[in-house]
Amino acid sequence: MFRTLTTSRRFAPFPAFLRAIWRLVFRLEVVGQDSLAPIGASNIIVVLIGGATFGMWFFVSLYLQQVLGYSPIKTGLTFLPMTLCIIVGATSASRLVVRFGAKPLLVTGMTLQTIGLLLFTQISVHDSFVSTILVPGLFVAAGLGLALVPATLSAVAGVAPKEAGLASGLVNTSRLVGGALGLAILAALATARTNTDLHNAGVSVHAALVSGFQLAFAVAAGFALVGGLVAMFGLPRVPARVGVPQPQAAPVETSA
Repeated sequence: MFRTLTTSRRFAPFPAFLRAIWRLVFRLEVVGQDSLAPIGASNIIVVLIGGATFGMWFFVSLYLQQVLGYSPIKTGLTFLPMTLCIIVGATSASRLVVRFGAKPLLVTGMTLQTIGLLLFTQISVHDSFVSTILVPGLFVAAGLGLALVPATLSAVAGVAPKEAGLASGLVNTSRLVGGALGLAILAALATARTNTDLHNAGVSVHAALVSGFQLAFAVAAGFALVGGLVAMFGLPRVPARVGVPQPQAAPVETSA
């Protein structure tokens, strides 16, 4: 009984913390003059981005090493083109979001991620790096770079200055929680599929692993697809800035 009371007192501030986040996430904040941006939708997209992409890096690494026989060093080097593509995509997104707005870039980025993850479902026991890994990886990397910047901007847009830190921290938390939760789900599904194929289908270990990876990539593509739908229907189309009006000089009064 004493332990229960002590635990309750220790976590007493936690419900208040959750209520503060709930109010921030699911309240509609005014952006500009007549546009509303649901912060909750933006954070849901960030969660789905994490769930889709964290699993991709994990399962591609396992596929390269356990199926294709790559060394850890060679596996790390294969991710270099994707990393560069993310940098290019994020740099481009920071400029394009001013011209086109956050919503079109988010939809485009999530679509590219969905296409790349679906292409990853075509892996097999004997494949080449360029056709099986590089092309799908560049799709996902480009989509990730294009989506992260507008997702972050949408998640903090219109937040009161006193809540800006909470909103920014919530974006990072959403990405990490989405990645951890998504990876746990994908790993459980892939493991179950691999074990089933090993015991029932009588296939080789490599073929069973590939089957599990294919399922994980398909589910990850579903995450990205849902994120694109949330971006399309859950976010308004905020007009992009076409220019900042220059202040006009006040007329100078002259005395007669």
